[in-house]
Order: sequence, then structure tokens, then C-alpha cells
Amino acid sequence: MVFTLLSIAQSAWWIIPLERAAIFASAISVTLIIIHVVGFEFRWQMGPAFIVASVVFVVVLLNITTGPFLRITGISVAILLLLLSLVLSFGFPVQTLPSPAGPNSVGVVTIDHDYSPGNETETVLPRRLFLKVWYPASIEDEARYARHTLWSELSNPSDFSAAERFFAAYLKNMRTNAFQRAPMKVDGGNPPVLIYNHALLSIASENTFLMEHLASYGYVVVSIRHKDQRAEYQAFQNSLSEEDRLKETENFGKLAGHLDRSERAKLSLQVYRENKTLPKIVSRRARDSQDVIDNLSAILSAVPGYQGSMHTNVSKVGLVGLSLGGAVATELCKYDKRCSAIVNMDGGIFGTNIEAPVPAPYLMLYSERHLGGNDFLKQVSGESYEERVIVGADHLDFHDASYVLPGLRFIGLLGSIGGDEMIRQKNVLVREFLDQNLKH
Repeated sequence: MVFTLLSIAQSAWWIIPLERAAIFASAISVTLIIIHVVGFEFRWQMGPAFIVASVVFVVVLLNITTGPFLRITGISVAILLLLLSLVLSFGFPVQTLPSPAGPNSVGVVTIDHDYSPGNETETVLPRRLFLKVWYPASIEDEARYARHTLWSELSNPSDFSAAERFFAAYLKNMRTNAFQRAPMKVDGGNPPVLIYNHALLSIASENTFLMEHLASYGYVVVSIRHKDQRAEYQAFQNSLSEEDRLKETENFGKLAGHLDRSERAKLSLQVYRENKTLPKIVSRRARDSQDVIDNLSAILSAVPGYQGSMHTNVSKVGLVGLSLGGAVATELCKYDKRCSAIVNMDGGIFGTNIEAPVPAPYLMLYSERHLGGNDFLKQVSGESYEERVIVGADHLDFHDASYVLPGLRFIGLLGSIGGDEMIRQKNVLVREFLDQNLKH
């Protein structure tokens, strides 16, 4: 970028003695682009700068001259594009990812899991799940195992569009702290198991830093992605009448406004009762989670070093979810007695039995925006219900995006809390709660 600016500056006035210097600087820019693209992963953030450098190289090489107006316009556009690349690079950077704080190394495997629910009467059969498993690993030589890349599932062409894969390609430059297919650490007992459910339309890896943190403290975390989530959501939306669709949009618009706690609690309960799409999705996903628990031993057999006798009869499981995933965890826990602890990260309580109390210890983690939305559940659940609010957090801060995509903060999608601090507080609050209710 520096050499491109030099080329522009030198060619702007087209001073004869500097023609060769402009060509030289521009040639260096193009050479660096080639080295970058060939030797490193392509970053779309640098696309505008690459275009400018290539055009400038052609202009100075061919000694193309224009009138003052076109020259000034071209230079202005070039500088703006260079600034755009600079902003995009800072907003969507490639950076070193935070390390988990626990004493164990972390292993990771991915598994495809399909099943046909016996009582399923609606569409989308069978249920197609992508599972990502983090676990404590026993590693003597880290060089033997490749580090997992961030949000790697986004590179799968069968599940994601070409545009999505293009914009996610630069994430391959960020290596996580989990080692692919490292052997599980076995200490003689059964490591506690957590089932993680993602937001409405998201990926299993959306909370990689939290998953690695928990695995480093001895948890086995199975995160579920519902492969047909978009088609399913769209099918339910299309089945709504225009009146119901407008009502749902209106209700969510009201919730997005500035409300005091009592107003938010009252309106949230109304929205949960009236919504006709999300309870169906929550019900299906809860059954998905239950199937994973039912077949946990067979699923975890894909983990190197796993002993099949560990989880043949699972008696207790922790459930964690973000946004709609929090509703899924809540729904499942109300009818599956194996649920021993629930963490709901800023999620509403959509479902089929929303006003029933939760029968297990419950941690409600709120952003400031949504504080109090689930007060009705707090009232009926009594001492089993705990809540914490992370000051400065907005809804998307509970996602890895708080750290990975800091540029979203400048367009109002993230709160004022920094990504590092958000990760620290979330990791501590979730682990302390789970330790208390699953380990101690």
C-alpha cells in the first residue's frame, strides 16, 4: 500500500525525472501482491488496494496521460479505495486468538450425524446434524497435530454458498488452540459432557473460545449445527399468513426499542406466546439435542483415545446455548431428566411449554439490552434460577464476533465492551456455574 501511494504521488504531477521511480514503486507493489496471494491466504479486505495497485502499475508502465480533471478524479478514487482496504483490514483483522486458561490441551473432531425422529410428522427428514466436539487432550508432541482453523466449517461447499466461503476464506489465517484429532485425555473417570446449541442461523463454531476454555478444564463439549436450518426457517416463514408475519415483525421491532425492565419482561412474554415460527424450530432442535445425548457414546467413538464405556448410560448433562440456542436448552431441560445445568446466553424462551419452571440450576447471562426479558421464568423457577448481566455487552458480543470482527462495533452491532474482556467475563461466569453444578 505504501509503494502504491508513492506511485500515485510520483505520477500525479508526472515529473519527468521521477517516471522511472514511479514505475519502480508500482512494480514493487504488484510484486508484493503476487507474493501475498501466492504465499499467503487471499484476504478480500485488501481487494480494493490490490485493484488500485494493478491499475496504477498499468498507467505508469504505459505512460498513460489524461487531463487534469480525470487525473484528479482517478487519484481521489484510488486514495479512497486504499483507505477502504485500510479500514476493512482493521475492522476484520487476522489476529492471534486467545488461549484457553485451563491446564489441559484441547482436541477437536467434526462429525456428521443424521437420524430420523420416530415421531416426526413434518418435513425435512432425516434430521441432518453437523457436530463439532472439543475435549481435553493428551498431547506429548504438539508438532504431530495440526491446529484447527477458526470457523473452519464455513469452507464446506455443500453447506455454504460461494459468497460465504469467499468472505470467510481469510479466517484460515487464524489458528485456534485446538489440535485436530488429538487423543482424548483419560483420567479414569467420565469427563462431564456439555451440549451446545447455536443461535437461529449460525454455525457450531460460533463460540470457539468458550468451547476451548471449557475443554481445557476437562469438559467434553458437543456443539450442534442444524444443516437444514435456513430451509427449515424459510419454510415455516412461508407458511405464515401475511397478518402473522407482520405481527411477528412488529413484535420484534418493539423489543428492539428502549424499554425498562418491567416493560421488557411483559412484552417478551407476549412475544414468546404469540410467535408461531420459533417454537416449532426450538422443539425440533431440542429433539436433535436429545438424540445426540441418547447416542453420545457412539458419537464420541470418533474421538481418538475415547473409551466406549465412558458414556453408555449418561445420567447428567449440561446444556449451553446462545440466543435461540438458549431456548433450545431450556425446552429440552423441561422434559429430559438428564439435564443437570443450563446456561442461556442472552436468549429468549421460545418453546412449547414456556411458562413451566426449569427443573435444574439455570444461569441466565444477559446483555444490557435484554436485561429482564425472562423475568417470568425467574419468578416461577425460584432459587434454581440465577442471572448475571455483562455490562457493556450487546447481543452479538456473546458470539466470537466480539473478538474476531471488531469492525461490527462501529456499525452498532456490538456493545462497548472490548472483545478480550467479553471473552474473559463470559468464560469465567459459564465455567464457574458449570463447575459448581456438574463437577462439585
